[in-house]
Amino acid sequence: MIKPPFLSIVIPAYNEAHNMQNGVLDGVVSFLKTKNYTWEVILVDDGSTDDTKRLLLKTHDIVIGSRAGRRKGAPLSRIIMARGFMLLRTLTLGIDVADTQCGFKAFRREVAHDLFDRLQLYRTNQTNEGSRVTAGFDVELLYLAKRRGYSIKEVPVAWRYVETRRVNPIRDSIEGLRDLLRIRLLALRGVYE
Repeated sequence: MIKPPFLSIVIPAYNEAHNMQNGVLDGVVSFLKTKNYTWEVILVDDGSTDDTKRLLLKTHDIVIGSRAGRRKGAPLSRIIMARGFMLLRTLTLGIDVADTQCGFKAFRREVAHDLFDRLQLYRTNQTNEGSRVTAGFDVELLYLAKRRGYSIKEVPVAWRYVETRRVNPIRDSIEGLRDLLRIRLLALRGVYE
């Protein structure tokens, strides 16, 4: 579950590309990693005319939204399903992302091309409908990202549950488990190498 940060450090940057390339932030991050509280570092570019902005944007390859701990109004059955799927996903594929199914995902262009071209379960030339596509698609995408060494950042998003008839807990759980097993088997066969 993503906790709100206990400490936020805001660092203004103006034409700091040289310092950033020399690892000036590494010391800050190394120090914070030794602490037992949650933290974040917010870098703010103040209209730099050098490569500062490009270097700031280079921090993460993928940013995804996470509803972890913020599922207001969701029925207990949905919360149990989500936590159960998270546990199975972690045990089966080692994906340590709190919420793969949120839907809010941003990729660097080159990362998106690399990952989407490698998908096996739901390729771009297939027509798929319904919520069952979501579980396998998102999990395979993030599994590939982890396997290929891309950095993934989860950011908390506000989310309010709205009742729909598109989710069938039994069918969707079975199909989600099936997709987890298919991804694992493809990985064991070396398809993702």
